[in-house]
Amino acid sequence: TAGILRWQAPAGRWTVYRIGHAPTMSNPHPLPDDLIGHALEADKMSREQMAYHWQSVLDPLKEHLKEYIGDSFTHILIDSYEAGNQDWTPGFRNDFIRLKGYDPLPWIALRNYAGERDDVKLFTEDYKEVVSRLYIDNGWKIAKQMINEAGLLFYWEPYSGPFDSFESVAIPDVPMGEFWTGGKGAIWNTIPKAARVYGKKIVAAEAFTGRPEISQYTEDPAFLKHTADGSFASGANQLFLHHWVHQPFNDSYQPGMGMGWWGTHFGRHQTWIKPGRAFFTYLARCQMLLQQGTFISTDETVLHRKTSDADLYFIINPSDSVQTRTFAFAMKDRMPELWLPDKGLICRAADWKQTSDSIFVNLKLNADESLFLVLPEKKENGYTALIQPAVQISEEASQEIKGPWQISFVPKLGEPFQREFSTLSDFSLLADTAIRYFAGTATYKKTVLLDETALGKGKRVSLDLGELNDIAELTINGKDAGVLWYPPYQADITPWLKTGENEIEIAVTNNWANRLIGDEQYPADFEWGQDRGEKLGRAMKAYPEWFIQNRPRPSTGRKTFSIWYYYRKDSPLQPAGLLGPVNLSWGVIRE
Repeated sequence: TAGILRWQAPAGRWTVYRIGHAPTMSNPHPLPDDLIGHALEADKMSREQMAYHWQSVLDPLKEHLKEYIGDSFTHILIDSYEAGNQDWTPGFRNDFIRLKGYDPLPWIALRNYAGERDDVKLFTEDYKEVVSRLYIDNGWKIAKQMINEAGLLFYWEPYSGPFDSFESVAIPDVPMGEFWTGGKGAIWNTIPKAARVYGKKIVAAEAFTGRPEISQYTEDPAFLKHTADGSFASGANQLFLHHWVHQPFNDSYQPGMGMGWWGTHFGRHQTWIKPGRAFFTYLARCQMLLQQGTFISTDETVLHRKTSDADLYFIINPSDSVQTRTFAFAMKDRMPELWLPDKGLICRAADWKQTSDSIFVNLKLNADESLFLVLPEKKENGYTALIQPAVQISEEASQEIKGPWQISFVPKLGEPFQREFSTLSDFSLLADTAIRYFAGTATYKKTVLLDETALGKGKRVSLDLGELNDIAELTINGKDAGVLWYPPYQADITPWLKTGENEIEIAVTNNWANRLIGDEQYPADFEWGQDRGEKLGRAMKAYPEWFIQNRPRPSTGRKTFSIWYYYRKDSPLQPAGLLGPVNLSWGVIRE
C-alpha cells in the first residue's frame, strides 16, 4: 500500500508488473468551450457510479419538468456510444473471478509477452465478455431501470461499444440504429435482427445525421427520400429526425440555430418546411405501415411483413432510372393493391395475373419511387370503399405552356416583389441580385384555355413541370392540387379543371444556399470563430453586441443570421426556380 516492494526473488531474470488503473480521459461531447477538458465520462462498468450518474441527471428533470413527464416529455434517448474503450473498474478483479472462476491478474501480465498463445487468446475473450457483462448489468440495465422508475421510456442506440450489441438490444424500451444523409440509409443490420429475436416491434433510427459537406442548407425532400427509403428497407420503422433544433430567436434571425456543422436542417426556419409537410406525411405513412404485423424477410429492394389478414411488401427502386420488374408471390385468390404513401392513395394493380399457385404483378417504378404492394386475404375489407380502380392512360396529345410568366417572389427574409419572365430561367444565372440570391417561394401564374374535348368522362389531364428546384405546391382555379416534392414532377390535375379559362399557380420553393452566399458579398458584422476550411465552414464566435442589445444591424446588406456558415463569397450558387419545360397532357382512361 505504501508503494514499496519487498521480495526475496529467486535467481533469474524477472519482469515486475505494477497493476493499477487510471481514467481513460474520455470527455463527454459536445460540450461548451469552457467545459472541454474539464469533465470526464462516467464509469459505465460501476453500478454505484452509474446509479449516481443517472440520479444526477434525473433528479433535476423530475424537479423542474414533473408536470410534463409522461405527457410531452416521454423518453430519454442515448445515441451512439462514443466514449472509447474502458477495461477496468474498482471491483473488476472480484467480478472477473465471480464470472469466470479464476484470477485475471497473472493473465494480464502474461498477455504482454505471450499474447499469441492459445490460452492467452482464450483469456482475452473472457476479458471482453466480463467487460461487456459489467457494461450491460451495471451500466445500461441500471439506466433502463432508473429512467423507467422516473416515468420515462428508455431509447438507445446500442452499437459500437465494448459491449455485446446484440444482447443490448433487449434492454431499451425502443432500440435504435442510425443512418446518415446522402447514403443508402441502411441501419446496422444487427439492430433489427436482434429486435426480432427479442420481440421488439419498433426499431427506431437516428435519421438523416448530416455531415457538413452534404448538409449545407441544400437538403430538400427529393434528395432525402433515397436515404429514407433505404432505412425503411433495412428494418427501421420509426425515425428521429436529426436535427430539429429549437429556435430561441425571433423570426428576423434566420436560419438561426443549428447543431454546429452537424445535421440535416429540419427546423421551422427551413425554407421548404411548410410544403415539406408532404414529405413528412410520406415518412409517417411508411412508418405506420412498417409497424404493422411481423417481419418476414427482406432483400435489397423488397421488405415483407405479414399481418393477421394480409401480406405487405414495401418495394423501392433505389436506382436513378426507370425500372420494370415482375414480382412473384406464392399464393392465390388474392387481389393485389398498390398503397402509394407519397400520394395517400390505394388502387388496384393494373397489370397482374394468377396461376394455379402464384400471383405475378408487373410494376414500372420511376427512379427512387416506392410503394406498398398489399395482398389482403379477403377481397372485401374495411377500406374497400377507398380503393380506386386500376387504370391505364393512353396519351392523345400534349402542349407546352410557354411564357410570359407572372412571378410573385416571397423571400424568406425581406419584402415580396414581382417580375415577369418571358421564358423560364434559373434564378442563379440572372444579373438581378434580388433574384440571383433569392431564397424563398416564387409563385408562377398562368391562364390556360381548355375546350370541352379535353375534359369529360374517361378523360385525364396531367401537368408535368419538368425540372425545378426544390419543391412545388400546385393551385388550380384557387384549389389546392397537392405538392410535388420529388421527380418526375407530374400530377393528375383533372379534378380541378373546367372548360374555358383555368388559373394555374405553381409555388416553387428553393433552399437557403443562394441567400447565404449573397450575404457573403458584404462584410461580416460579427466575429468569426475557428475556420475549418471551405468544405466544413466556420462558426460565429459569439453573439455580437448589436444582437444581444437588440440594436439595428450594422451590415444592411446581410439578411441571414446563423451560428454556422458553410459558404464564402465565391461559393458556387445552386440552381433555383422552375426550369421546365411545363407541359399539359391529355389522355384517355382505359380500365
